[in-house]
Amino acid sequence: MRTHTHFGMCHPFLRVRGPVRLAALITLLLMLFSAPALAATLVVDTTSDTGASSACTAAPADCSLRGAINASNGLPGADSIEFNIPTSDPGCSAATGICRIVVAADLPSISQPLSINGYTQSGAQPNTIPAPGANNAQLKIEITGAVGFTSFRLFSLATEAAPFEMSGLAIFLPSNGGIVSGGLRHVILGNWFGVTASGGIPDYAVAGSVLDLGGFNRSIVIGGPEPADRNVIAGSGRDMSSPALPGGGQNTIRVNSINTERGRILFQGNLVGLAPDGITPLPFTTFLVVNPGDDVFATPDVEILDNRMARAPRNFGCICGGSLRLSINRNMLDPTLGRTTLVQRNVFGIGVDGSFIDSTSDHVAIDLGNPSRTANIRVGGLGLDEGNVFARALPLSTFNLGSAVAIPNGSTANTQIEVVGNRMLGNAGLGVDLRGETIPALGRTINDAGDPDMGANNRQNFPRITAYSVNSSSFDVTYLVDSSAANSAYPLRVDFYKAAGDEGEVLLDSDVHGVANAQQPKTVSLAIPPSVSLGNDDVIVAIATDAQGRSSEFSFDVVAITATDTPDPQPAGLPFTVEVTALATTGPFKPNGIVDVSLNTSPASTCSLTLAPTAIANTSRGSCQLIPVQTGNRTLTIS
Repeated sequence: MRTHTHFGMCHPFLRVRGPVRLAALITLLLMLFSAPALAATLVVDTTSDTGASSACTAAPADCSLRGAINASNGLPGADSIEFNIPTSDPGCSAATGICRIVVAADLPSISQPLSINGYTQSGAQPNTIPAPGANNAQLKIEITGAVGFTSFRLFSLATEAAPFEMSGLAIFLPSNGGIVSGGLRHVILGNWFGVTASGGIPDYAVAGSVLDLGGFNRSIVIGGPEPADRNVIAGSGRDMSSPALPGGGQNTIRVNSINTERGRILFQGNLVGLAPDGITPLPFTTFLVVNPGDDVFATPDVEILDNRMARAPRNFGCICGGSLRLSINRNMLDPTLGRTTLVQRNVFGIGVDGSFIDSTSDHVAIDLGNPSRTANIRVGGLGLDEGNVFARALPLSTFNLGSAVAIPNGSTANTQIEVVGNRMLGNAGLGVDLRGETIPALGRTINDAGDPDMGANNRQNFPRITAYSVNSSSFDVTYLVDSSAANSAYPLRVDFYKAAGDEGEVLLDSDVHGVANAQQPKTVSLAIPPSVSLGNDDVIVAIATDAQGRSSEFSFDVVAITATDTPDPQPAGLPFTVEVTALATTGPFKPNGIVDVSLNTSPASTCSLTLAPTAIANTSRGSCQLIPVQTGNRTLTIS
């Protein structure tokens, strides 16, 4: 079925008062008599994949998706494809109203601007839940590949096919091919990738493509600020377990820019690695990769906002993981534009019900694919609700310790990555992990005198807190940042957080540390936010960020741990108590956080305890019970 819409204005006469310039008259005549291009609406009415069904008239079953694209390519101007497939169609379910289009090969290359809207199918409804909640969209159009389908790109776009808009579709492909290739501008709103229209697992046993957008695009918009804009981007396939568990797809988003037009990636409000319920993990094999490209012209803007991301551990047969990887080939510093990459208001590792979803890897890993480029990124922010939440990252390997944010190696001053205002909850690694100049750092970076060392963010020294006390609505803190004016860009901003373990859980307040105080102790009184409870037995940590946006790791104190077990010896199979004492040997705090205790039996016996402050200065204690499963001398390990 095809309809045409003519856009124009009708003037029965034109009355001119007084003299009129010839150029102005010509302009008016052009406005009156230049006919705009016709915009065609092509209505898909069959799940058939034949390209011959391209008549798209009022006759039944004469307009397939493949045929509609062919028909659009033969028409001038921007077209739209809608859906009106009867549930009596062989590819539809009368019970659910879901219609599945099974393509045998990639769809025709698209040569004109085109919009494909699955929400026009009867019964389809956009999502109404705001980010970062679940997704209650009702999708009725599925697109998948036939048995033996090997895709290069499902939708292939010519340069002139801009914009390309897609909404209201559930797409899952049993291949590693991409979803969209080419074109200049993509707008991807309200779709589900890697899951069926019912929110379930695709019924193929391979690791398929989830969302792969390739080519030298100028603008990619995936999601947006409205509930109806939000996409679900999840597992697409199964892992290598027996029986296989859901998950295993791969994702890449790439945009390049040209000299006359600044590129852009907006990735906003999406559910990533989770089923539409926002609780059930459907993880990928790899990170969700956002790659701004390596064009020789203007830096593309990248905004990653309001998403909920999780990547639960699975048997993928590879050393891979994490939620988000920013692969920065070109993210050059432009002082007139501020940060060119923003990661704000996202939730990592927590379901919509508040449950933790373990992620085996760093949550956000930032790579410099081209070491000559400058990574100019802000993770979080000082504005209202600009921070992200990072929870339950677990270690993957020697060089991946399960940090919230892992900042790459930098041979010179080419990383300017600001981390501020985020909440860190129970990550096994560091809240912020700065990598070394020549080899990856294995966790904590120790301050060096004057801060001359290089590496990620110039390995900015963290603040050393030496005194702390709480008043009714403020706290007093004395700190020192051992960074000379020659090695750090002053003024520094020092952000203080209430800590959970050695990560910042809640941002309290910030202090501006001027060059006059460089390498000198400074005492300040800062405000406690009204919503935060803070006492003298609490721990605070701090991050220093220089004037060019290079953040340090969190401050920390050296803690001496001792453990006693009673009774000792103890018969195998009967529980015994382990008491852990933690003494802060530097800094003014009583240690807090969770301590894991393990006994080297086979299998290992483990327990966890939460440190609680004691009446003794700088000292906390906790206990838990272990059950030995073997006899003999065994070793207790505290971590």
